[in-house]
Amino acid sequence: MKRFIALISFLALFILVGCQQNKDDYYTITWEINGKIVETDQNAPGSMPEYNGQIPTKENDSNYSYEFAGWLPSLEVVSQDQKYVAMFTSTPLSEYEVVLNLDNGSEAISLKIKEGNTLTDLPTPTKEGYTFKYWSKTSTGEAFDLTSKVTDDLILYAIYQINVYEVSLVIDSETPIQKVEVNYNELLNEPVEPVKSGYKFQGWYLDTDYTKKYDFSLPVKNNLVLYAKWQKQVEIKEYLAALVTQLDFNPYSYLPETLKPGYKSNLISADLTYDFSQFINIKDITYGGFGEQWNMVITNLEQSTIFFNLLTGLDAITSASIVAFNNYLDSNPAAANSFTYRYGIYDVYINYDNSILTYVLDFTSTIPLLGEQTIEIMLALDIKSGSKSGRIQIGEANALKYTFTANSYELALEYLGIRQVYLSLSKTEANLVTGHIYEYLTAGDTNLVKSCADFYLDQNNLVVVGNKASGMLGFTGYIVELYSVATGKLVGYEVNETLSKINYDTLWFNLEDIKGIISIKVMDKSNESNKVNPNTIYLNGENTPFVTKTVGGLGLDMLSRRYDIEMRTQYFYYYDATSKSYVAKAIDMPMLFVQEAYYDTLVSDIASKNELTITLGQNIVNNKDVLIKYYDELIPIFTENKELITSEIIKDYIGKKYDELELI
Repeated sequence: MKRFIALISFLALFILVGCQQNKDDYYTITWEINGKIVETDQNAPGSMPEYNGQIPTKENDSNYSYEFAGWLPSLEVVSQDQKYVAMFTSTPLSEYEVVLNLDNGSEAISLKIKEGNTLTDLPTPTKEGYTFKYWSKTSTGEAFDLTSKVTDDLILYAIYQINVYEVSLVIDSETPIQKVEVNYNELLNEPVEPVKSGYKFQGWYLDTDYTKKYDFSLPVKNNLVLYAKWQKQVEIKEYLAALVTQLDFNPYSYLPETLKPGYKSNLISADLTYDFSQFINIKDITYGGFGEQWNMVITNLEQSTIFFNLLTGLDAITSASIVAFNNYLDSNPAAANSFTYRYGIYDVYINYDNSILTYVLDFTSTIPLLGEQTIEIMLALDIKSGSKSGRIQIGEANALKYTFTANSYELALEYLGIRQVYLSLSKTEANLVTGHIYEYLTAGDTNLVKSCADFYLDQNNLVVVGNKASGMLGFTGYIVELYSVATGKLVGYEVNETLSKINYDTLWFNLEDIKGIISIKVMDKSNESNKVNPNTIYLNGENTPFVTKTVGGLGLDMLSRRYDIEMRTQYFYYYDATSKSYVAKAIDMPMLFVQEAYYDTLVSDIASKNELTITLGQNIVNNKDVLIKYYDELIPIFTENKELITSEIIKDYIGKKYDELELI
């Protein structure tokens, strides 16, 4: 029996050993899902592979859903290493409409969203005055979870929160800033007017320069900082009295009597004429008129007197209005520093603001040369600087504005709507006066004529540099006029001009300053051709014309005249009682010119062509070098100055009437 059992055990062991295989006979089976190996098995040959994980899945993308469709390749008995890849079938996703209601129904956006997608990329809407909070399924509901998947059509509402803006009230540097909150598009309630000792509150402003006053009727749409404007309360009675003392001011005060139109040597009768077709004694000719440059200055000063005459005789109204205003302030100490008063034909306005005291008169009156006109006189005093200014409007087409200090004066004038003038004067402690004048004749927005002049006045001489020469056709040069302050007479002038590309520099003198010329006759020959001088000149009763001498040589100027006598316009004045002003009268006067280069040979040059011996008077000899010196020094300065003031600058300076100003 023992032997049988041992035999059975041996046979069983033999069978077991015979059935066991080597590990090298196993094959590797891998399982791949969505590009990733998820399981690896070791299978014996002849066995059937089996995936031990859960059924494979694939997430939906934005367009499709996916379902497991088996393995590729199909499962077979193991005979080699093998990779099985999970395969899926795709089904297009459903598409749903998502409506974004941006502003409670007034505006909406429609979007197409695939089933299962989320709304995390929705736009952030904007609404003026509001801040976006979230999207909701109702117009007043809670926030919608944008990470949830879309499974149906959907309407979402934009939920906003109104903006609250902060308004900061800056009263002054010593008072804490007050802050007020205001909802968007609501009005800011005007704060209680602040109080500051010694000052009067002038309003709330958006800037520290107090140029933009805040309008409380406008809704608030952003954060604001409002600044309180203060005006120091001053005793303005004395300032008002000082202001009206300028009524007797006149720019003529800068000039000596000899250089004014009413001076005796320049004053003539209105009917004065000269008949130069007959011999006239030089001693019977009244020299001493003004040249065109200085006459331009005087003409505009005379026109300004039409305006300044309105200031005379107003002492009664200014005195009465000052008394009335002072009584008003005494009885109303807390009132604003402004006042309206009626006195006869005059409407009076007095205002003090930001250190500027303004006094305005409105009335209607008849003005010489202009007829009945409405008139506004506006005077202003800058209490800080002490400068005074005035503006006078006569009708719609005539206005003047001036500003003066202790040593300067500035005036701009618009006359008849077609003429703009700017004049400035300054005076040093040594009474040296410097002036500049610009004159424009305009038609609409077009400048037809521009004339300018600089002038310099000391105790001995007046020198005027300018470009006005209406008597010289096509003139584009410069003229320097020299006057004697002692006599007020034109000593002479120097002219620089270019003709036919040749530059000429000529000195001009009155015949009364030349000894040897006793009488003169002038015959017009302007209708003759090829004549450089439009007149034929006869001297000292002779029948033979005065002969000039040419430069000669081979230069471009060889045919030009070294000297000659020509008629030149000088301006004299007579008093017109009707207009109560001095009126200019232009008279053609014979003057001798000589090219500066031939001044030293003038006497011999004349003698070589004429039976005439002359001697230059002391007035010429003493002033010739002075004239040339001023010419050389002042012409370069004038060429720069003449471009400084335009007609637009003049109009801007004149400005508007008081009732047209946008007063702060």
